[in-house]
Amino acid sequence: MMPYLERLKIKILKEELLYFLNKYNSMDHDGGHYNTTVSVLNERILELQREWNRKDARHRRQVKKIEDKYRKEQPD
Repeated sequence: MMPYLERLKIKILKEELLYFLNKYNSMDHDGGHYNTTVSVLNERILELQREWNRKDARHRRQVKKIEDKYRKEQPD
């Protein structure tokens, strides 16, 4: 499970993304800067999620190594 602060950071970024997306969609003239903001926030959210997935996978591999070592040390 993702740590609380990481989940909170992503939640806040998603809220900001929705805010700017609504601003962009409600405009009847050029809102390119809002569109850019939405794209940047979305990329940051994806980046944080990918980063967490890498950390989680690395952690699982480390736990598996420890478990395997422990099993080998246990008598049958």
